[in-house]
Amino acid sequence: MSDQKSTKNPVKDLWDKIGKRMSELIKDGTLKKIGADELCELIQKEFAESFGALGYDFSKKKFACKLDKFIWTSDVDKALRRVVRERIGLETFYSSFPNIPMEMVKARERWHKGISSAYREARQNQTGIFRIRADVSLTELKKIKIPRSSCKKPVNIPSENNRTNWHIMCLNGSNIGVLYPESDIVGNPVRRALSDADFRGDDTIILTNILVMDLKKAGGPQKLGRMLALGDNINPDVFASPSYRERVKEILANSPMDKIIYRTAEDLLDDLLAGWKKIFTKPDKRLEYDRPIHVVLGINEEDLIKTIAYWEINFQTKQRQDELRSEISTIKSGIKKADKARNFKHANKLETELLITQKELALTTVTQVATQEGHRFVDYAKSLVVNKIERAIPNSKVIGMGTTYISIGNSGTIEINIPEHDRVTDTLLANYCKQYGPKVLREDMAKTVVICHPYSLNPRMTERQVDKDGKRGSSKVFVAPICVDDACIRRSMEHTVRKVHNVAKMAHSEQARTGVLRLNCVNGLVEGDIIPLEALESFEEDKYKKVRAGRKKEKEFYSVGPKYIWRMYGSDPHWGGRSKEMVSCKDTGERLGMVEAVFQMMRKAGLTKNLSMPVHTFSVPDDPVQGQNFNARVEPHPHQLPPHKIEQYVHNMRLQAERASDAGEVRRILNSIDDFYKYQIEKRGSDFPLDQMFQMIERHVESYVDVFAAILRRAEKAGLIVRGVGEFVNEKFGGFDTRNIGIINFGSGNHLAHTVNGEIIEGPFYAKYLRAFLGQISDFKKRQQFLEKAVVAPLYGGQSIGWGTIRVKHGYEYGSVMRSTPTRMAGWGDTLLGAVRNDPLRGNYSRIFNGRVVQNDCGDKHFVGLVITSYCIYHMCPAGVHTDNYGEHGFPPNSTGVSFVGLPADGPDSGPILLRILPYDVIKDFVEDNPRSFDWKAYLPNPA
Repeated sequence: MSDQKSTKNPVKDLWDKIGKRMSELIKDGTLKKIGADELCELIQKEFAESFGALGYDFSKKKFACKLDKFIWTSDVDKALRRVVRERIGLETFYSSFPNIPMEMVKARERWHKGISSAYREARQNQTGIFRIRADVSLTELKKIKIPRSSCKKPVNIPSENNRTNWHIMCLNGSNIGVLYPESDIVGNPVRRALSDADFRGDDTIILTNILVMDLKKAGGPQKLGRMLALGDNINPDVFASPSYRERVKEILANSPMDKIIYRTAEDLLDDLLAGWKKIFTKPDKRLEYDRPIHVVLGINEEDLIKTIAYWEINFQTKQRQDELRSEISTIKSGIKKADKARNFKHANKLETELLITQKELALTTVTQVATQEGHRFVDYAKSLVVNKIERAIPNSKVIGMGTTYISIGNSGTIEINIPEHDRVTDTLLANYCKQYGPKVLREDMAKTVVICHPYSLNPRMTERQVDKDGKRGSSKVFVAPICVDDACIRRSMEHTVRKVHNVAKMAHSEQARTGVLRLNCVNGLVEGDIIPLEALESFEEDKYKKVRAGRKKEKEFYSVGPKYIWRMYGSDPHWGGRSKEMVSCKDTGERLGMVEAVFQMMRKAGLTKNLSMPVHTFSVPDDPVQGQNFNARVEPHPHQLPPHKIEQYVHNMRLQAERASDAGEVRRILNSIDDFYKYQIEKRGSDFPLDQMFQMIERHVESYVDVFAAILRRAEKAGLIVRGVGEFVNEKFGGFDTRNIGIINFGSGNHLAHTVNGEIIEGPFYAKYLRAFLGQISDFKKRQQFLEKAVVAPLYGGQSIGWGTIRVKHGYEYGSVMRSTPTRMAGWGDTLLGAVRNDPLRGNYSRIFNGRVVQNDCGDKHFVGLVITSYCIYHMCPAGVHTDNYGEHGFPPNSTGVSFVGLPADGPDSGPILLRILPYDVIKDFVEDNPRSFDWKAYLPNPA
């Protein structure tokens, strides 16, 4: 096989041999001793025969490209980047890597620091406080208008061929002006986000909250506290005065305590915007991202605009006052001269002019500026800032200020929501969802909402029901993280006690998780991919470069990067309940619950065969059956007909069938009767708990043994290793622990527990039945020990709680929690808010989660939820039921469907964390209304 491979690509094989030889010559000091040119000649001589046999043109240019690759391996380059980032000095790096020539080290250092010619040319300072000069004429500024948008009239953003599958990056909270290692442009989070968007081929980038400046002229010691979180650096070359320029250089060089550098607001703004050019521009002058950039101005940019307008009015007012005082002085002098010359007529005229001028001075001094003038100057400042941003950021267009609506492809409107405050808070999602109802009633609720706050603590997500004209619909609501180097801010402020600036408060919160949000539309569904800061440019890692080489042939979006552990969830199916949501499968004629309908979609796509199943684990965290949690017998479903009405309906349909003239009409009537009976049976429910449990066993467990078997096969094929908590805390006695998690997990809920006073737990019954069914399949016969560990029902006393760890072979080991219900609630706007707030006081409650990021899954509340912190991925599953009369206690309509979580197998910092939600309306569309194939490969990409 190796011979076939070498004849297939002999040039590649030759370069592999040359690479090994070059690495040897670098390590033994030959490169440093003889230099790059002589090393090139040496390689040419050693491999001359091979070059000749292949007819290969070996040149110095090709050699130089390969030499860089072999010198600057991932580990070596990271070591240099650390030196540059922390300003340690090249001597430290050179002591560890003495065989790399110093001139090459210095050249690479310059590459890491980025271009240095991004600043504007020096020019005379603008007179006045916080006055910003326009770069174009007033006429041109007046032409600049920010588009207006609404949910019904969004700003359209073209995608390639207006396709159904698209992806855009929401780069929120870049906050240029905060602390970051300015000497390490390669490690700059915004540059890495641009590079990631370019490599993945994102259709556009939505930029929000792009600048941060301290706009207060004074403020005492608190102003210094804000300064400590900011990182705008001084470039002496921007100062117009040669003498002051030299003074600045001297102060920067010697740091004398009796001299201070001062700069104008215009210098600061232009330098911050020039920072965008530096971030965007590669050393070879190409752009990091060369597609359209769409900018939405936020609260910081609005404050900048209002500050410019205020100080411009203030300057013009003061200037006019000075002019009037000068005129008054001149008039008074003229009056004296006229009186002295006894020219009383002229003196009287001047007295009248003096009175008019004094009145105007009084107007500018003791009265208010006209409101209309405030509008005029704000419009001027707005146009000025927009012009400067669009000139500074390549290919950019400002499309909105504040909440803005966009559309892309045919996937509905996207609301870019800009909160009206800059507080650091964990209630951004909760506050939005508390007020979403009126938008639904006005038909103004966007299909997708992205909340973009300049100091967002972490990414969050939920789903809300957007029902219309009697039909169910849904919208997804995301909170975008911010793209700042929070670790750098913490390092730089480690000796600061009071955190004054909001970005410092955010960075020092235990909940903080920075990164970017990518909206990824697959099968017409818009999903949110959370990319942690550390995972940006993960495709640059050495271990992914082989895959990267063939990326153009790959159709999977995340094919270059880590493999994924895909986990599927179908919580709260409530078998036997009157509010259970069902859909009719056109292919089989069956009525299916949410999970079963998705299983059927998987079957239809052939995922149960040939190891095609992408899912590695499956869990039902809560309430498999309805039980008798409340007295359902006296609370009939609103669609439940009395028996005589059912008889009357069937009788009338039978008469229609007898009068039908053709077989097709008869079939239609029979189908209508069939649908009617099924629906009425469902709406009556099954009140006897035993019947409910057997429905769970027969309609969920037994009917889809092939799907469960396919999941187990995928898990084994991937080398999935699931360790229950008992393998850590009870290893001495075989690892037994009722809380052990498995590959397939059946939970138990409060519904049946309340029915039988907690005396029976249902999950173990379903696990036992599934193990028995699986044991009849050839793959799992005589593998009882494996099934006992793989198919479980975790219990902690009488509650469904499971703990353990999960990983693939050689992969990162995540902590894993499955519980029926969250530990705490803090309202229905964000159903995970209470649990996230509560966890920091619990510590390592399982005793096994130290050193691991934990995925914490729960159900019970009938809402989708996701929160990602630095230590935990919180996930709440949707339910299998619609909102019933219990919701009339004042709860929002609940989420219905199935969810998937994709964990990067190499760890939470190695790639995006992927959440996929299939809501009821989508499942119904694919299974009942318009049956068609579903692209599972694109939807659940790159499974381990």
